[in-house]
Amino acid sequence: ALRTLLGITSPTTERDFLSRAQKVGEKLFQLREIERKEAISRLNFMGALRWFSAQKWLLEENDKIKLNSERVSEIENWLVWIISLLSGVRHF
Repeated sequence: ALRTLLGITSPTTERDFLSRAQKVGEKLFQLREIERKEAISRLNFMGALRWFSAQKWLLEENDKIKLNSERVSEIENWLVWIISLLSGVRHF
């Protein structure tokens, strides 16, 4: 979901974000970077979306969401941290 978040270049609907996140997750699942199918469930991505909003990484604008451009470096740092933390674990 973090990779999808960083890929938002213009305001998008929540539905489009979730669809995009699932497509990215499916590709990673096919590449065996994600081993458990439940890791790419819509419910997980919806929870991630709520967490991103709570962290103020997303801004709402006319029933659409967009990336908070002031927080991009923070988001990128989180992604690097999570990848390095989980690099020895195969189930992420």
